[in-house]
Amino acid sequence: MNRFFLILFFIPFSLFAKFYPGSITLYDGVKKNGFLEIPHNYNDDHIRFRLEKNGKTENFEIDYVRSFEIVNDRNTAENYIPLYLGNPDSKGDIYIAKKKSWVKIIKEGKISIYSATLPFLPDNASRGIGYYIKRQNEHHGLYLGVGKKGFNFCSDFNTLKNILKVYFEKDCPALFDLIISADLQNNGLGQIVELYEQNCGAK
Repeated sequence: MNRFFLILFFIPFSLFAKFYPGSITLYDGVKKNGFLEIPHNYNDDHIRFRLEKNGKTENFEIDYVRSFEIVNDRNTAENYIPLYLGNPDSKGDIYIAKKKSWVKIIKEGKISIYSATLPFLPDNASRGIGYYIKRQNEHHGLYLGVGKKGFNFCSDFNTLKNILKVYFEKDCPALFDLIISADLQNNGLGQIVELYEQNCGAK
C-alpha cells in the first residue's frame, strides 16, 4: 500500500473535521456557545460540538436539539433545525420519515423552505442539495426537488410548479400561476414563501 495512504489511515478522522463558531439550543432551553461541525448528511443522528475549537468533542443526538447556528467561511450566519421529511417512494407517494433530519433554513413564514445535504444526487454522480417545503400548521417538510451543491434553485422548473400545485391545490391554488422561473432564479426559492404570505394562507 502507498505510504501516503497508510499514514492517512492512521490519522483520526476528527482531525479533518471542520468546526464553525456558533451555538446550539437544546430542547430543554439550554443554549451553548462554542464550535459545531455541520452534519455531513441530512440523516446523521447526532451533531458534534466543542466549547473550544480544539477542545473535547460532545455529541448531541438529533432528538435533543431544537436548533443550531453557525457562522460560515463567508462570515454569514446559517441556521439549522431538525425536521421530519417527506420523500416520494417508488410509487410516487410521499413517505414521512419516522426520524428527524437536519435541514438548513432558507426562509420561514406561514410556509417555510428548507434544504438538506443529500449523500448523492439521483444520477449518483455527486452530492447535492434537497429542497423541502413545510406547509402551514404542519410539522414536516415535503420534497420539492434537488439541485447541485451551491445552487439555490431546482433546475426543473415545470416539475417544481407541478409539485407545488399538488401541495397547495386546496390551500392556495393561485400560487401555481404566481411563480415565475426568472424570479426564482434571481431571488431564490424563498420567494415562494413571500408569494404565499402575500396571497394565501390564514391571516
